[in-house]
Amino acid sequence: MSVTPGKPTVFLVTTVAEQLRHHYGMHIDLLVASGVELHVFASGADTHHLERSVMAHGLPIGRGLGVRGFVRSTWSVARAGRRLRPDLVIYGSPAASLSAAMATVLTSPRRVFIVHGLREETLKGPKRWLIHALTILTALLSTRVVFASPSLKVSAGEFMKSLSRSTVAPGGAVGVEVPREAKLKAREPRVVGYVGRLAKDKGLEELVDAFCMLLRTHPDLELLIIGAPDQSDPLSPLTSAIMASHPAITVTGFAQDVRPFYDQMDIFCLPSKREGLPTAILEAMAARVPVVAADATGTRDIVDSSTGRLCSVGDADSLARALRLALEGPEESATRAANAYDLVSHTYDRVIVANWWHDFYSKELAGR
Repeated sequence: MSVTPGKPTVFLVTTVAEQLRHHYGMHIDLLVASGVELHVFASGADTHHLERSVMAHGLPIGRGLGVRGFVRSTWSVARAGRRLRPDLVIYGSPAASLSAAMATVLTSPRRVFIVHGLREETLKGPKRWLIHALTILTALLSTRVVFASPSLKVSAGEFMKSLSRSTVAPGGAVGVEVPREAKLKAREPRVVGYVGRLAKDKGLEELVDAFCMLLRTHPDLELLIIGAPDQSDPLSPLTSAIMASHPAITVTGFAQDVRPFYDQMDIFCLPSKREGLPTAILEAMAARVPVVAADATGTRDIVDSSTGRLCSVGDADSLARALRLALEGPEESATRAANAYDLVSHTYDRVIVANWWHDFYSKELAGR
C-alpha cells in the first residue's frame, strides 16, 4: 500500500475488542503493513493478539446505547484526535461509529463508516426509528460509507443509497480463507450445524424449534451449536432449557477458531433475521458444507437456489421444510454446495477481498 510521506496516523474505533479480530483483523494487517501509525479504540481487554506497533486504547462503551458510556467514549476519542490529528478514521459498529464520527469530524479529513449490518432491522417502534436516524447521522458525518453487501445498501433506505460518498465492498469487509483441498462429504447427512452468537436475532429459537420438528421423521439427527450467549439479545428461557438438556443438541460455547467444526457438519444453518454479509455462511461454503439460511438482508446476496436453500425469516415451519429438503436430497445439496464453493473462491476469498481494501485504503490515505 502506498501512503503519503510522514507516517500517516489512522484510528480504528469499534465497540468491543473481540471485533478487532473477527471484523478488522485483515484491515489491521493491511494498515500495519503499510507503515501507518495505527491506534485502535475498543472496550474490553482482548487486544493481546495485536501487533506491538499497534497502540490500543480502552473505551467505556458497550453494545447498547448507554448515554454515559457514549459521552465518555466520544470525549476519549476526541481528546486523542485533537492530540494526534489522524489522517484517517475507520469505524463500523453502531454505537462506536457515531461516537467516533462526532469525535473526529473537526480533526480528521477522512472518516470511513463501514456498514457491517443494520441493527434497526430487528427493532420495532420508536427505538427502530431512533437507531435508523443515528445511522443516517453517522453517514452524514462520514466522508465515505462502505456497505458490506448490495442488499445491505438497499435495506439502508433511499437516503443512504443516494449518498454519492457510498459504495459497496465487492467481497464484503472480511473475506474467508478458501481451502483448495475442500471435498464434498460422502456420508449420510446427520449433523446440522450453527455458528454465531446465541441470540434471538440470529434465528436460533426458530432453529431449535425446527430441529425438534425434524426429529419426528429424522430421529438420528443432531444439532451442533458453536457460539457464546449474547446478553444484549438473550434467548427465551424455553429455548435455553432445550439447548441445555436435549441429548441430541451439543453447545460448545465460544470457539476462537470455528473452522474445524465445519468438518463435523453435514448441513450448515443460519436462520439469522439480519446480516451484513454473514462470514459463517462463507466459511461453510468454503468447506463445501450445504447451506440453509433465512432470506435476510446480506444473506440473500450469497445464498440462492443455486448455492443453498432459503426459508422465510422468523418462520420455524419454513426452516424445517428447507432443512428436510436438504437432508432428503443429498445429491442436490452437494451440487449446490459445489456451486457455493466456486462463488466463494472467485469473489470472497480473503486474498481477493484484501486486494480491494488495499486499493481503497491507499486512495483514502492519498486523499483521493
